[in-house]
Amino acid sequence: DIQLSVKTFNTRGLREFKKRKKVANWINEKKIDVVYLQETHSTPPDEPFWSSQFRGKCWFSHGTNAAFVKGRNICDYVRLIDEIYQYTKDSNLAALLIAIDFEKAFDTLGVLIHEVLAIEVWKANVFTVITRMNFEPKTTFPLYMTLYHEATLVSFLETILFYRETCEAAEEIILDLIDYCYRRITHLIAKQEAGELEDNVRKDRVSDSSTNNLEELKHQENTINFDVCIKSISILRYITDHLSGIPLSGLTRMLNTHDVPGLLVQLMENPPWSRMQE
Repeated sequence: DIQLSVKTFNTRGLREFKKRKKVANWINEKKIDVVYLQETHSTPPDEPFWSSQFRGKCWFSHGTNAAFVKGRNICDYVRLIDEIYQYTKDSNLAALLIAIDFEKAFDTLGVLIHEVLAIEVWKANVFTVITRMNFEPKTTFPLYMTLYHEATLVSFLETILFYRETCEAAEEIILDLIDYCYRRITHLIAKQEAGELEDNVRKDRVSDSSTNNLEELKHQENTINFDVCIKSISILRYITDHLSGIPLSGLTRMLNTHDVPGLLVQLMENPPWSRMQE
């Protein structure tokens, strides 16, 4: 029986010499037969020097995972597979070529955005009813985790939408995300004009031991909601950075339907993230 050790490792950049050497030593110590290093940020001129740091044969695929985007050319990856095949054949090596159909990371974008919208609906139709009820729950942790789940999803979307390929992969569902960001920013401006954000800041400074669980949950919801609104501004900013990569209907939605430029002017005139102390 042949025992083959195969690993995959997201390096998050191998431009630094010390980090690259550390990864190479780790591969040697673990005696890994085949390792796939992702996000190395390599370039064609790096191939000779990087290959000298790693034992065995090295193949490089420069660029990003944009080849997985619908409509993109993936000939580079076919050529890479052919190169590996020719090397093993010419070297008379025993090799096993495995083709695995992984679910692409971009396929989950629709799920993420759907989850965010579902939580928004839950907050509007369920959470508001719960907060109006006169009862003292034994624990508010399940409710808090639902609220926190929205913040987690929005933070993740903020991170991945920094890249143009992600915005392109979202396709038409980016319209739902634009609508969501617009509602969050509008909500933030409304809270600012009503002075409710300042009231929340004052509540942070005052500690009241008589506050019950439900009142504390309301305060946590306000804090999480503020973070989500701020991150929605970043998401909208990244979308506008990649306008050429999203459907034309996305630009129409921002300019004609929502008038996003006017909304951002109002936001900059009275920024909710700044505080004035008397």
